Amino acid sequence: PSLHSRAARRATSPSINTDKSLKDVQPPSESLNQRPSVLGLYQNAGVNKKAKRGRKAVLSSRARRRHERGLERAEEILDRTAVKVSRSKDSARNIDGRKKTWDEINASAKEKE
Repeated sequence: PSLHSRAARRATSPSINTDKSLKDVQPPSESLNQRPSVLGLYQNAGVNKKAKRGRKAVLSSRARRRHERGLERAEEILDRTAVKVSRSKDSARNIDGRKKTWDEINASAKEKE
């Protein structure tokens, strides 16, 4: 085959088959004294919002009411989505129940003939 043929390119290089000494070498055992991750130090080093202090930390009555209304609305939405998810799972179960295997389909086709 020519130098640049597909067969020549696919042929293994001679250096692969020369050194057999590395075949019997065992990998080093894992060391127990692994140091902690360097990146772990910077885990919480992002931009943080300053906590409010004093009078501003306390919500006004209207703001508190707004907050509570939001929480109630979120709870209602959670309930609604839970119902929708369960209904969807039920319908998926019904659809799966109607599925037939190829053997059943072939058997019913043979019966019709």
